[in-house]
Amino acid sequence: PGYDKGRLHPISEFARRLRRQASITYSESFTTNTTVNGLSSFNPTLINFKNYNTAFGSIQKINARQGAITIFQENKSSRVLVEKSIINTADGGGFVGLSKDILSEQDPYDGDYGICTNPESHASYGFRDYFIDIKRGAVIRLSQNGIEKISDVGMKDYFRDSSDSYMSLVKEMKIFGGYDPRYDEYILSFQEIIFSYLIDQNTS
Repeated sequence: PGYDKGRLHPISEFARRLRRQASITYSESFTTNTTVNGLSSFNPTLINFKNYNTAFGSIQKINARQGAITIFQENKSSRVLVEKSIINTADGGGFVGLSKDILSEQDPYDGDYGICTNPESHASYGFRDYFIDIKRGAVIRLSQNGIEKISDVGMKDYFRDSSDSYMSLVKEMKIFGGYDPRYDEYILSFQEIIFSYLIDQNTS
Protein backbone atom coordinates (compact mmCIF):
# COMPACT_ATOMS: atom_id res chain seq x y z
CA PRO A 1 0.00 0.00 0.00
CA GLY A 2 1.08 3.57 -0.65
CA TYR A 3 1.82 6.23 1.94
CA ASP A 4 -1.43 7.88 3.05
CA LYS A 5 -0.39 10.04 6.00
CA GLY A 6 -0.41 13.34 4.10
CA ARG A 7 2.44 15.54 2.95
CA LEU A 8 5.88 14.91 4.42
CA HIS A 9 7.31 17.76 6.51
CA PRO A 10 11.02 17.47 7.26
CA ILE A 11 12.19 18.87 10.59
CA SER A 12 15.33 20.99 10.74
CA GLU A 13 17.19 21.52 14.00
CA PHE A 14 18.43 24.83 12.59
CA ALA A 15 14.92 26.26 12.14
CA ARG A 16 14.17 29.43 14.06
CA ARG A 17 11.75 32.32 14.08
CA LEU A 18 12.98 35.68 12.82
CA ARG A 19 11.01 38.90 13.12
CA ARG A 20 11.93 41.45 10.46
CA GLN A 21 10.75 44.82 11.75
CA ALA A 22 11.91 46.90 8.81
CA SER A 23 11.40 44.49 5.91
CA ILE A 24 8.75 43.78 3.32
CA THR A 25 8.02 40.17 2.37
CA TYR A 26 6.28 39.39 -0.91
CA SER A 27 4.65 36.28 -2.35
CA GLU A 28 5.16 34.49 -5.63
CA SER A 29 3.48 36.02 -8.68
CA PHE A 30 -0.03 35.85 -10.03
CA THR A 31 -0.11 35.35 -13.79
CA THR A 32 -3.25 36.48 -15.57
CA ASN A 33 -4.97 34.20 -18.10
CA THR A 34 -3.30 31.15 -16.55
CA THR A 35 -3.86 28.84 -13.62
CA VAL A 36 -0.73 30.14 -11.87
CA ASN A 37 -1.65 31.89 -8.62
CA GLY A 38 1.23 32.20 -6.20
CA LEU A 39 -0.26 34.92 -3.98
CA SER A 40 -0.52 32.52 -1.05
CA SER A 41 2.95 31.05 -1.58
CA PHE A 42 5.83 32.51 0.45
CA ASN A 43 8.98 30.53 -0.28
CA PRO A 44 11.91 31.71 1.90
CA THR A 45 14.42 29.95 -0.34
CA LEU A 46 13.67 32.58 -2.99
CA ILE A 47 14.79 35.33 -0.61
CA ASN A 48 11.38 36.95 -1.07
CA PHE A 49 11.93 39.96 1.16
CA LYS A 50 13.63 43.33 1.11
CA ASN A 51 15.32 44.86 4.15
CA TYR A 52 15.08 48.58 4.74
CA ASN A 53 16.78 51.05 7.05
CA THR A 54 16.27 49.97 10.66
CA ALA A 55 17.54 53.38 11.85
CA PHE A 56 14.14 54.77 10.80
CA GLY A 57 12.35 52.36 13.16
CA SER A 58 9.95 49.55 12.41
CA ILE A 59 7.57 49.60 9.46
CA GLN A 60 4.13 50.41 10.85
CA LYS A 61 2.13 50.92 7.66
CA ILE A 62 2.45 50.42 3.91
CA ASN A 63 0.20 51.91 1.25
CA ALA A 64 0.32 50.86 -2.41
CA ARG A 65 -0.49 53.28 -5.21
CA GLN A 66 0.26 53.15 -8.96
CA GLY A 67 3.30 50.90 -9.05
CA ALA A 68 4.82 52.20 -5.84
CA ILE A 69 4.57 51.56 -2.11
CA THR A 70 4.72 54.21 0.58
CA ILE A 71 6.46 52.95 3.71
CA PHE A 72 5.57 54.57 7.02
CA GLN A 73 8.21 53.82 9.62
CA GLU A 74 8.33 55.16 13.15
CA ASN A 75 10.64 58.06 12.28
CA LYS A 76 10.56 58.34 8.50
CA SER A 77 8.36 58.03 5.42
CA SER A 78 9.72 56.64 2.14
CA ARG A 79 8.73 55.53 -1.34
CA VAL A 80 9.55 52.13 -2.82
CA LEU A 81 9.03 51.26 -6.48
CA VAL A 82 7.66 47.89 -7.63
CA GLU A 83 9.61 46.22 -10.46
CA LYS A 84 11.18 49.60 -11.21
CA SER A 85 14.20 51.54 -10.05
CA ILE A 86 15.46 55.11 -10.04
CA ILE A 87 18.42 55.52 -12.38
CA ASN A 88 20.63 58.46 -11.44
CA THR A 89 22.15 60.62 -14.16
CA ALA A 90 25.48 62.48 -14.25
CA ASP A 91 23.82 65.85 -13.66
CA GLY A 92 22.29 64.69 -10.36
CA GLY A 93 18.86 63.98 -11.79
CA GLY A 94 17.17 60.66 -12.24
CA PHE A 95 14.52 58.76 -14.10
CA VAL A 96 12.49 55.63 -13.50
CA GLY A 97 13.40 52.47 -15.41
CA LEU A 98 12.32 48.85 -15.36
CA SER A 99 14.08 46.50 -12.97
CA LYS A 100 14.33 42.74 -12.49
CA ASP A 101 14.07 43.30 -8.72
CA ILE A 102 10.60 43.13 -7.19
CA LEU A 103 11.20 46.04 -4.78
CA SER A 104 13.57 48.97 -5.17
CA GLU A 105 15.70 50.67 -2.55
CA GLN A 106 13.75 53.11 -0.43
CA ASP A 107 13.65 56.76 -1.43
CA PRO A 108 13.05 58.76 1.79
CA TYR A 109 10.94 61.88 1.70
CA ASP A 110 12.44 65.12 3.03
CA GLY A 111 11.72 65.76 6.68
CA ASP A 112 12.18 63.46 9.64
CA TYR A 113 8.53 62.60 10.15
CA GLY A 114 7.17 59.11 10.75
CA ILE A 115 3.94 57.56 11.95
CA CYS A 116 5.54 56.48 15.28
CA THR A 117 3.49 53.53 16.58
CA ASN A 118 0.15 54.94 15.48
CA PRO A 119 -0.69 53.32 12.13
CA GLU A 120 -4.37 53.79 13.02
CA SER A 121 -3.91 57.54 12.47
CA HIS A 122 -3.31 56.99 8.75
CA ALA A 123 -5.93 58.07 6.23
CA SER A 124 -5.69 58.21 2.48
CA TYR A 125 -7.70 60.12 -0.10
CA GLY A 126 -6.79 60.58 -3.72
CA PHE A 127 -3.04 61.01 -3.97
CA ARG A 128 -2.73 62.21 -0.38
CA ASP A 129 -1.82 60.42 2.84
CA TYR A 130 -2.41 61.85 6.29
CA PHE A 131 -0.96 60.79 9.64
CA ILE A 132 0.26 62.15 12.96
CA ASP A 133 3.81 62.08 14.29
CA ILE A 134 3.09 62.12 18.01
CA LYS A 135 6.77 62.36 19.00
CA ARG A 136 7.21 65.61 17.07
CA GLY A 137 3.72 67.02 17.67
CA ALA A 138 3.01 67.26 13.96
CA VAL A 139 0.13 66.36 11.67
CA ILE A 140 1.49 65.44 8.24
CA ARG A 141 0.11 65.41 4.73
CA LEU A 142 2.10 63.42 2.19
CA SER A 143 1.25 64.22 -1.42
CA GLN A 144 2.92 64.60 -4.79
CA ASN A 145 4.48 67.75 -3.30
CA GLY A 146 6.17 65.70 -0.59
CA ILE A 147 5.86 66.11 3.18
CA GLU A 148 3.76 69.02 4.44
CA LYS A 149 3.32 69.83 8.13
CA ILE A 150 -0.31 70.95 8.00
CA SER A 151 -0.63 71.31 11.78
CA ASP A 152 1.49 74.47 11.53
CA VAL A 153 -1.48 76.23 9.94
CA GLY A 154 -3.18 77.73 13.01
CA MET A 155 -2.86 74.65 15.27
CA LYS A 156 0.87 74.27 15.89
CA ASP A 157 0.69 74.93 19.65
CA TYR A 158 -2.39 72.72 20.11
CA PHE A 159 -0.87 69.62 18.59
CA ARG A 160 2.51 70.22 20.19
CA ASP A 161 0.93 70.54 23.65
CA SER A 162 -1.43 67.59 23.08
CA SER A 163 1.46 65.42 21.94
CA ASP A 164 3.55 66.38 24.97
CA SER A 165 0.65 65.46 27.27
CA TYR A 166 0.13 62.09 25.62
CA MET A 167 3.80 61.26 25.59
CA SER A 168 4.11 62.02 29.31
CA LEU A 169 0.90 60.30 30.48
CA VAL A 170 0.19 57.44 28.10
CA LYS A 171 2.65 54.77 27.00
CA GLU A 172 0.51 53.12 24.33
CA MET A 173 -2.08 55.47 22.95
CA LYS A 174 -4.49 55.07 20.07
CA ILE A 175 -5.00 58.06 17.79
CA PHE A 176 -7.56 57.28 15.12
CA GLY A 177 -7.53 59.17 11.85
CA GLY A 178 -10.06 59.46 9.05
CA TYR A 179 -10.82 61.63 6.05
CA ASP A 180 -14.12 63.34 5.31
CA PRO A 181 -14.28 63.96 1.54
CA ARG A 182 -17.47 66.02 1.85
CA TYR A 183 -15.82 68.73 3.90
CA ASP A 184 -12.25 68.00 2.74
CA GLU A 185 -11.07 67.43 6.29
CA TYR A 186 -8.65 65.08 7.99
CA ILE A 187 -10.08 64.14 11.38
CA LEU A 188 -8.12 62.90 14.38
CA SER A 189 -9.58 61.33 17.50
CA PHE A 190 -7.34 61.14 20.54
CA GLN A 191 -7.93 58.25 22.91
CA GLU A 192 -9.47 59.46 26.15
CA ILE A 193 -7.08 59.53 29.08
CA ILE A 194 -8.67 57.96 32.15
CA PHE A 195 -7.09 58.72 35.50
CA SER A 196 -7.36 56.23 38.35
CA TYR A 197 -7.16 57.37 41.95
CA LEU A 198 -6.37 54.98 44.83
CA ILE A 199 -8.09 56.01 48.05
CA ASP A 200 -6.87 54.67 51.36
CA GLN A 201 -10.03 53.73 53.26
CA ASN A 202 -8.14 53.81 56.59
CA THR A 203 -7.52 57.53 56.40
CA SER A 204 -10.06 60.31 56.86
